[in-house]
Amino acid sequence: MQMNDDSLMTFYGLLDGDTVRQPSSICFTLVPVTVRHYLNQQFRWMRGTFVRTFWWFRYLPLTSVAW
Repeated sequence: MQMNDDSLMTFYGLLDGDTVRQPSSICFTLVPVTVRHYLNQQFRWMRGTFVRTFWWFRYLPLTSVAW
C-alpha cells in the first residue's frame, strides 16, 4: 500500500518540523458521481488513514507538534 502525495508530504513536514502557510493557494475537488465510487473513495481514505496512523506512532516522537 502506498501513501498518497498529500499524506507523505505532510508526514515529512511534521517529521522535519518545517511548515509553510500559503494563503493564496487554490484547490479543486473532484467528487464521485455514483454511490459506488463514493464508497470506494471512502474505503480508500479509511485504509490510508489507518496505515498513516501507525506510521506516525512509529516515526514521530511524542514531543512533536503532530501530537
